Amino acid sequence: MARLARNGAAAIALVLLLAGTVMGEDDHFPFGPFRMYANATRTTGAVSFPVIEGVTTDGEEIRFLSSQFGLRRADLEGQLRLAENQEGLLAELAEAYVRFQPDGPLLAELRLVRISRHIDGGRVVDRTERIFATYRLDATS
Repeated sequence: MARLARNGAAAIALVLLLAGTVMGEDDHFPFGPFRMYANATRTTGAVSFPVIEGVTTDGEEIRFLSSQFGLRRADLEGQLRLAENQEGLLAELAEAYVRFQPDGPLLAELRLVRISRHIDGGRVVDRTERIFATYRLDATS
């Protein structure tokens, strides 16, 4: 009887897996495809991502991790994409930096930079950086 139950459960799992493979969506995982990993990536094109940079009061440039603002990278990228006023968002990030890095270097400026890597045949052939927004901190910050 136990053997019959195991075989039945295995058969049901197999049917769900096959049906999910043919008709499934990401929401049906693990019985449907997880499309994020199910597709091949082109080896030629461009990859762009945002970076937050700061300039200290001493003039040193610093590239920040999202965790230094108390955020995960995906959260930071999502906020940057949705923000209508990116300077306002940088002002909020400056406040978060002071809260999460109280002993960190004093900042004079915060910048939103978009880095693009141009890829040909899987190799980076060119890299560009463009400043999209700048927020200057008050001297008393």
